[in-house]
Formats: sequence, C-alpha cells, structure tokens
Amino acid sequence: MNIVENILAAIVVLGGLVTFHEFGHFLAARWCGVHVLAFSFGFGKPLVSVRGRKGTRFMLSLLPLGGYVRLLNDPDELDEGEVPHGTTMGAQPCWKRAIIMAAGPAANFVLAIAVCAVMFMRGATDITPVIGDVGDSSWAARGGLQADQQIQRINGEATPTWSRVKEVLESRTLKAPITIETTDGVQHRMPELAASSEALSLWQRTGIVPWQPTLPPVIGKVVPNTPAAIAGLSEGVRIVAIDDQPVVSWEEVLTHVRSNTEHRAMRLSVQWSPGETPRTVVVQPQTLGNGRDAVIGIQPQNVAWPATHLYQQRYPVHEAIMRGVGRTWDMTVLTAKGVWQLVSGAASPRSLGGPVMIAQVAGASARSGLETFLDFMAYLSVSLGIFNLLPIPMLDGGQLVYLLAEAIKGRPLSMRMQLGGRVVGLIVVGGLMLMAFYFDLVRTLTNLVR
Repeated sequence: MNIVENILAAIVVLGGLVTFHEFGHFLAARWCGVHVLAFSFGFGKPLVSVRGRKGTRFMLSLLPLGGYVRLLNDPDELDEGEVPHGTTMGAQPCWKRAIIMAAGPAANFVLAIAVCAVMFMRGATDITPVIGDVGDSSWAARGGLQADQQIQRINGEATPTWSRVKEVLESRTLKAPITIETTDGVQHRMPELAASSEALSLWQRTGIVPWQPTLPPVIGKVVPNTPAAIAGLSEGVRIVAIDDQPVVSWEEVLTHVRSNTEHRAMRLSVQWSPGETPRTVVVQPQTLGNGRDAVIGIQPQNVAWPATHLYQQRYPVHEAIMRGVGRTWDMTVLTAKGVWQLVSGAASPRSLGGPVMIAQVAGASARSGLETFLDFMAYLSVSLGIFNLLPIPMLDGGQLVYLLAEAIKGRPLSMRMQLGGRVVGLIVVGGLMLMAFYFDLVRTLTNLVR
C-alpha cells in the first residue's frame, strides 16, 4: 500500500511542480509575443488534446510526471493553414528571451511562496519551548535554565515555539548579553557562549534538550531482514524486560541495546497483547558498518503530543505572504548551500536523490499530514528552481548564460559552440540523473538487506 501511496504522491508533487514551471515559461512567452505551439501536462502520447483560441494545443499526456511547453522556433513548425499568434522565439530581442527562460524557475519560487503562505494562513503547528533537560555545565545550565521550564521571551522578543527560539538564538552570536524569560517569571541572564572545537551547531552547543513525550517500549515497525524480524517480532509488541531487567520506556530499550558492546544474544520478554504472560524471545544483534554499534531492527510506536505542548497560530493574508517569502528565502539559502557543498566536495554525492527518494519522501510526508506534505512540496519547488538556474547548457540557467554572452557580443554564439554546449549539458545532466538513480538503487537494496 505504501508503494501505491508513494507513486501517487510523487505524481502530485513532481507532476504539479514541473508543470507549474513550464506554465511560467508559457505565460512569459505569451506576454512577450511568442507563439506557443503546445502545452502539455505529462509526457508521451497525448490522451486528450484541445486547441485554444490562440492556436496552442493543450494536452493531457500518458506519463503524468511533469509537463512541457513548445514554443515556435521556425515558421515551418506550423500546421498547414495555421496562423501564428505571435512571432518565433528567435525573433524576439535578447531581454525578452531572457524573461521567458527565467520565468520557469521564477514560477517555482512563486509557487513555494504561495504554498508557504497557505500554510501560515491555515495555521502552522509547532512545539511549545518546554525544556526537557539541560546538559551538565552547559551554557543553559550556567544560565540557570532547568527542566520543565518554558521559554517565553528572549531579550523581550516573544518565543512561542521551538522554531522561534532557535531563530532568535541563531540570529545572535551569543556573546552579546542575552536574557531568557521563562513562564514562571524568572529572568535568566545568560553567560557568553564559549567557542567549541567540536563540529556542533550553535544550537547544539547551548545544551538545551527540548521536552518530548515518553515513548512506551512498544514496537512501531520492524525493519525486514533484521534480527528482530528473524526472531518473529512484529508491530505492536510490547517489550517488558531485556535480559531480566524491566524496561518502561523506549529510551531504556535503546540504552540496553547500545550498551551491548559485545553484541551477545539478548533475551527480550515481550507481550503480543496487553495482559498476556510475557514470552521470551532471543535476538542476536547486528553490527553497524562502524563495527561498534549494535542494532536489532526495531523502531518505536509514535505517540500523540499533548495539546498543552502544541502551538498553532493563523496569520492574516498579508502577514502570511511575508512569512511565506521569508520561509522560501530560508529554503533557497539552505538549498544553495547544499548545492555548493556538493560542487566543492564538502558533501558526498551519496546525498543525491532521484525519483525513488522523491517518491518515498513525498509518500511519507503525505501520510504525516497536509502541513508536512505542503512543506515538502514548497522545498522541492525551490530545489527545482535552483537546479534549473544552474549554468549548465540544456537548463534555463545555461540558456541565460548564452543570452548574456549574446548581449555582450552583440550577436548569438556560433551554432558550433551552442551544439557543443548542448552535448556537455547532456553529459552533465545525464550523469547527475544516473548518479541519482544509482544511489536510489543502493539505498533501496541496502534497506532490503537490513
């Protein structure tokens, strides 16, 4: 069932985002006076075709994983007797062709802003900033913060959610004076945050651990082909004890498994249904790739957060749009940094994901709720916009580079140079697609083996 849900979610996300990208090109071409031959939702054989009043064929095609727009480049492309409603693409001045090329990525950014604005208008749910724990001798501990306190303001600025707390803290160096006010009325004058030699984010260095509900020792998922699956464990099974030591939370289960550094067989006392007499199951842990950590292949059952720890705020249209712009900008910066890390070699190409990963994430986000699905859709729309702006021939960014060179030289690049660029672009884009497919396949096979 998850596979079907993943495919349907991928069709909605990829099909919608790529088609909207092409719709940006379509609108810009119409505005610039270029005749549009065809606009299709989907690829392959047209299933439905309708000719619009300006001569454009609007089509619904067989494969709904995107779409395309076809602009008039040569009068010979017109059907016999067809009258063009505009000029060819090449007849337009350089600046108009640049607008048409840039309109596709721009449409993706506009869509991301709109999706984020809708999320803010309908109400974004976040977690209230209740402290679960503070690290010993940490910045938070030295400032007097304690477990179960709720952060209300930082330097007088309201912080109703953890997201806002992190935004406010990370916007400061934590060397300037900071006062944190908690809901119990206490004002904490925080010390200067010392530099750290460890590769930790600023937030990790604060020592603040957000409160989370206690997870019961109940199995929510058993990973196929793992020790737990081989031992016959299944979803819904409650772990009562491990090696005769009672456990009452999932954290205790993790502690027992992780402390088994010798990877010896473990005796789990489990209940398949409430109230039944516990049965003993022997599980032989697996070793992770680092050769140290032990795993048995189980994941916890999710529990609902109490309403007192959830915060939801709806924003008026104008403020929702502004927040949508801010959220889209944050996504753009994050994505651009990720691209730069890949190009510079700071990040592994193994992080690349193709259609399989997109389908899996789309399906998982859809199952998590509309808010999560919309957030993923906005993020992917930004990623698509940035990818198409890369200066690679075949992509919009490469075409914009050609047009810039044409504007500087006063004439188009030679056909030989353009064709050479297309070959290079085909190799680069094709290579990226093959790498993404390869890593998709490796991840899928690895998950099946585990």
